[in-house]
Amino acid sequence: MAGLTRRRALVVAAVVALLIGAFFWFGDRLGFWAAPSGGRAGGSTGTGLSDVLDSADKISSIASFLLAVGLAVTARRSPAATGHGAGAGSGMVTRTLVDLVDRKKESRRLRTALRSRRSRIILVSGDPGVGKSELVSRVLQDLKIDPLWTTVTALNHPGVRAVIAAVRGAGDPGSASAPGGDNSWQGELELALRALGTTPLVIVFDAAEHLLLRDGQLHDLALDEAFQLLVSGPAHRLKIVFVTQREPVAYDGDWVQTATRIAVTGLPPRYFRQFAQERSVGRSRSLASLGDARMNDLWPDLDGRPRLVQLFDAVLDNDDHTDAGDLAAEVHGWAGSQRDVTAVYEHLLNKVITTLSDDRRDIYRAVAALNTPATAALITQLVNRRRDKHHQLSVGRVRTELESLSGHVIYRLGTEPSARYGLPALEAHRALSLNAETQDEDQALLLEAGQLLREQRRAGHRSASDDPQSAVAEVDALIRGGFVVRAYRSITELDTAAQTGSPSAVFWRFREQIAPLLTGADRREDNYLALGYLYFANGDFAAARTAYREVLARESGLGPVEAKAYLNLAWVSWEQGLIESARSDFERALRLEPQDPAVVAGALEGIGRCCRRHGLFEEALSMMVKAREAAEPYSPQALRIMVRILRLHLDLGRIRQAELVLDRIEEIADHHPNRNLHAIHLDACADFYLVQGHLDQALSTAQDAAELALRGHDPVTAFHAQTTICMVRLRQQKWSQAAREAARAERHAGAGRGAPGSGLTERSLLGTALRAVACHRAGRPDEAHHAARYLLEQSTLRGTNDIRDFATWEFAAIAQCVLHLQGQAGIELAIDALQKANHHSRQPATEVTNRTVFLLKTLDAGEHRLRPALDALTPPGNATPAGLPVHDQNADG
Repeated sequence: MAGLTRRRALVVAAVVALLIGAFFWFGDRLGFWAAPSGGRAGGSTGTGLSDVLDSADKISSIASFLLAVGLAVTARRSPAATGHGAGAGSGMVTRTLVDLVDRKKESRRLRTALRSRRSRIILVSGDPGVGKSELVSRVLQDLKIDPLWTTVTALNHPGVRAVIAAVRGAGDPGSASAPGGDNSWQGELELALRALGTTPLVIVFDAAEHLLLRDGQLHDLALDEAFQLLVSGPAHRLKIVFVTQREPVAYDGDWVQTATRIAVTGLPPRYFRQFAQERSVGRSRSLASLGDARMNDLWPDLDGRPRLVQLFDAVLDNDDHTDAGDLAAEVHGWAGSQRDVTAVYEHLLNKVITTLSDDRRDIYRAVAALNTPATAALITQLVNRRRDKHHQLSVGRVRTELESLSGHVIYRLGTEPSARYGLPALEAHRALSLNAETQDEDQALLLEAGQLLREQRRAGHRSASDDPQSAVAEVDALIRGGFVVRAYRSITELDTAAQTGSPSAVFWRFREQIAPLLTGADRREDNYLALGYLYFANGDFAAARTAYREVLARESGLGPVEAKAYLNLAWVSWEQGLIESARSDFERALRLEPQDPAVVAGALEGIGRCCRRHGLFEEALSMMVKAREAAEPYSPQALRIMVRILRLHLDLGRIRQAELVLDRIEEIADHHPNRNLHAIHLDACADFYLVQGHLDQALSTAQDAAELALRGHDPVTAFHAQTTICMVRLRQQKWSQAAREAARAERHAGAGRGAPGSGLTERSLLGTALRAVACHRAGRPDEAHHAARYLLEQSTLRGTNDIRDFATWEFAAIAQCVLHLQGQAGIELAIDALQKANHHSRQPATEVTNRTVFLLKTLDAGEHRLRPALDALTPPGNATPAGLPVHDQNADG
């Protein structure tokens, strides 16, 4: 009786599960759950039915799992009901569990995401070889979707322009117009999305981990901003499928959080069998030769991973004495009762290596040592370096063996004669793991690989930016072999940007690895200086301080190194608003190394910027001129100092002098084919055009500068350019567009927000101030109120660090004015903040005053409610017309 009750309960549970599934399936098919036009898309968060939908898969999975467990329990308790013994009953239970609780969830979620209009970005992540690309490809085939598929490599980094071109090519170019005349790349993307209309489009970024920096952020900030626009903009039919070994981190937005996340750990049984069968065409010995039933049994042991299928078949290819059935039994033994897929992976990999012939093993080891896609010719060179002249292999022979191995063991990119061959990084490292038996041989091979890659680089006069993957492989080989000093020398040769004070993030991981192992004071300290810069640039000020303090703690007695450490500590303090501490360290650096041009120029520039922050514009200009004279004439450092000089002349209303400086900036920029320096030059031009009132030129130039800066991962220049665009939109009285541009500027106001010790940056305050003004005029009081409250809180905190920081008090006054217009504060609070800004030592600067007057009059909108604040800002006789073109010069970070 109890058994009958249980079975009835299970039948009811099954019916309920089917009804829930049918309800949500039909709703999705009929488009009931599509986001409304203009609504926010999200794969993991939402409201109302969106939240229910996100829970539907979980409900269905739980119901299926409980049903499976219930059937298992019923089968175990009622063996007689099946007419078989207990052993048969256990086998049936295992099959039931496999059928109901397997990898179908991943493919089902991917199908749902591709069909649903709510899902715009899909993140498919997992370890190498688990079948991420295979899963995406097969689901797209099942749904009869023809995607635009791009595989990212070190030399192929598709950016936002590629996305725009793809969307534009799929849509109707005559069906939409640019939003508000926005000719920026953001406007072009919005236009392309509108032209796409109801046409569905899927773009796949495969191997997308190559787009990520060490911390997970996209190297191309424009692409990051494009993804944010895709999830927050109006409804569209574009979907981005991001296939990656590690999940990305949004620079400053929620496109990652709102994306549909699918973690892949292997293929579902059906796809797994199809993959094995397709690879077995024309071959009698393979995993597929076991048949469907045996493959189903082996599927849990191999965790559904395509890479393990390849290694399984590779063993059979290279060992005629091993039978597929016997190997399957071995795999089952390696997996054990815990289904240890790591053990299976390692045993299969070892078995592949041991079954290779001597020549093939040498070729395989050479590919592992290089650890980068390499040509047959380069692999031949490395193989022959370890052989005497009587046993040399020809390039043709090596190419033939590589082609044989590329079926299962290694991968091939492209076709001959330019094909390149490689291994997954994990397997390359395991193949040469420096164990006791092969340590000497492995080390020698890795040293030869590093030297060969270096020789190739030098012969081709290539830098890390030309071929970053080979550059990384060169350093990686030397570190794996234990040749730390050689690895450091390669880094210093490759990282040419470090010589101008801007080390590349490409070598960040390697610098951290070798930091505690380096010997020799100069090498160790220089490496810590580079690490400190990388932490600082990422906004992790606490880690930057630790790295610089590490240099000083060594007490090496190296004047130049110690001076650079104090110089960099000063910049950290300056960015955090600790001006007195910053100035002290700038002056100390100057005393320690008065003959080093880079140190002297950097220290003088820093002192000048401290002066400007206190409103001492003439002293600041004098220091900047001295810094320019100390710097190398055509160096990137000289260009950046010249931009500071330009902005100081604009602060003081000296247009002719600013024009002469701008000509010099252009001359220096022309000496450097550097994207970021070109962006800085364009940003300076935009400043100049805005102050002159040439709004169209200022707008187009700033848009170009922002795009270049974002592609080069330069958020500071991107921020400056975005504030210029925002000021133009305010001058044009396009309030909503100004608010949007201010929000974009805020995204780039301070790298590494939330990092320990990141502090408050002046850029972040300016971005929030512009947004508060723009939202107020756009009729968005709630947004304006929240921005003003945050601005007031942060500027007040910063003002406590330095009462003479005039810009901070002007930001506080703007916040108080917004709150006053909303009836939330008295005007006397704004007047008090402006009086603090106009402290007794501050010098007059025409354009700085113009900027604040313009923002206050923009807020006032002719109602004269802010007249007392304007009177406090501009004493009688010095009033400035509201229509004058003005631009921020406070965010000189």
